[in-house]
Amino acid sequence: MEELTYKQATLSNYDDFYIIKCDPENVKWSGFASAPDYERMKEWFCKQLDSEKRTIYIAYWNGVACGFFYLDKETEEEFEAASSGVLKEFTGRGIGSAIIRYATEVSNAFVLCAWVSDKNRASERYFEKNGFDKLAAKEQRMMSSGNALYDFLLGKSD
Repeated sequence: MEELTYKQATLSNYDDFYIIKCDPENVKWSGFASAPDYERMKEWFCKQLDSEKRTIYIAYWNGVACGFFYLDKETEEEFEAASSGVLKEFTGRGIGSAIIRYATEVSNAFVLCAWVSDKNRASERYFEKNGFDKLAAKEQRMMSSGNALYDFLLGKSD
């Protein structure tokens, strides 16, 4: 039986996280030109694990790391699905949708928001398909590559 499970990330999950972050599609939509440096990413990962604001989760398909997401606690009632990704070989199985449903469940938030690049129409449709509504942007954000402007916010409230 095929099974999707989730783990709140610890340092022991770093290699799984790194592999997913190096997936070419995840690199592209993270706004970078190339995969992250192993040691620099590990340093960043450790800082995130110590954060009181951010929680990282890894998704596993039959025990194999296949995706990730982070939740950022903005307030007691509002969380941001700050980033998510699925390895290319696992796309088309509903894992991305399952991840966002799990993020909604685990955050127990009144409002769950996600910023999406104006160039990433697939992600926009993915969030809309999972019950998010396009909201007016609170601000404009530029990806670190300078290539894609985040100019709208998708939000879900119960």
